[in-house]
Amino acid sequence: MFAMLDNIEHGERRKMISNVYAKSYIMTPPVEQLIQEKTRDYLARIARQLTSDLFLEFHFLGMDIITKHVYGESGETFSLTGKVEEHTHLLDDIIGQPKSDWIWSTIHFPKLTEWATEPGWFNTVCRTLHIVRKTRFPYTSMREYAYNAAVNYYKEAVGTENASVMSKMVKYHHSQGGELSDADLAAEGADHFLAGADTTAETLTYLLWQISRPGFEHIQEKLRAELKTIDYDSTGIPALRPVDKLPYLNAVINETLRVYPAIPMSEQRVAPAKGATIYGYNIPAGTICSLQPHTENNNPRVFPDPEKFDPERWMIDHESEQYKEMNRTMWTFSSGGRMCIGLQYSPLQLYLTIVWHWHKCKSVLQPLIENIVLKSHQ
Repeated sequence: MFAMLDNIEHGERRKMISNVYAKSYIMTPPVEQLIQEKTRDYLARIARQLTSDLFLEFHFLGMDIITKHVYGESGETFSLTGKVEEHTHLLDDIIGQPKSDWIWSTIHFPKLTEWATEPGWFNTVCRTLHIVRKTRFPYTSMREYAYNAAVNYYKEAVGTENASVMSKMVKYHHSQGGELSDADLAAEGADHFLAGADTTAETLTYLLWQISRPGFEHIQEKLRAELKTIDYDSTGIPALRPVDKLPYLNAVINETLRVYPAIPMSEQRVAPAKGATIYGYNIPAGTICSLQPHTENNNPRVFPDPEKFDPERWMIDHESEQYKEMNRTMWTFSSGGRMCIGLQYSPLQLYLTIVWHWHKCKSVLQPLIENIVLKSHQ
């Protein structure tokens, strides 16, 4: 879906699965319990560690949540519950390799990139000249996992559950009389897998680092005071609905998404067949245009003092023109028909981890080495 150029084709694919990312759907018991379950696994894991690399732990959390959401039990990962070694190659694939050159060439020179990366004489020449890497290409492990998980789902898991993304997609697979091939099903799952695991982990990392810095203790204190107003179960985990209504928590998340968008660089779009007019300029058909979330999110007219991390800017009347304009301008999730399908899912996935960290602890940035220390405030 993410790579489809035709708007009608993209819209039809989006309709197949958009409901599983709606807030009303995420608030249903199966999805809420999934997020709660994986958050408990995360908390139990870091409780056993003297020190933790939270950037990695947040990726494990994101990976375990999104794989169960996409594939159900038949394709979920268990990175947090002692099977890290089984999935380390997936995490390396997501965060461990430089990919920008490969992605750029795939977009702009697709056929040449295919010849250069597939076995054959041209690949041999390119490898010899060090034009292409000799190691595995980016996302190879993830694509293999996604393909196997998708095929395994339609062969063995159809009808066993109806909450996952695959349970909706498989209805359109050729095994069920539809038009989607194995590759279509696998590619869609892989897109959701990558988007759900990586972006959420990066946002959590930035948020933790930002409000652990000297000078931001007041944000933690205000957040902690708000978190005392809701109820928790015996494991320290709240329900999603009351958390979703916490205004300051949402302000902190919004400001993190504004200042640290997970994808800050250019997001490309192709002008349609009839061309387009942007700010009075005629854009010919097929022209690649791009806009950067970082640029939009730092518009000083809409966000005064844009480089300042200030959750209070969001603590205004949501019906005010200023709030509406901030929402329209912030481009972390893009906008229009191509906006991120996980717009509602991402914050809800963030909630419980953030709530536990600052309901139970305060965080401080150690001087010089920039390690974060969590200290119980109880």
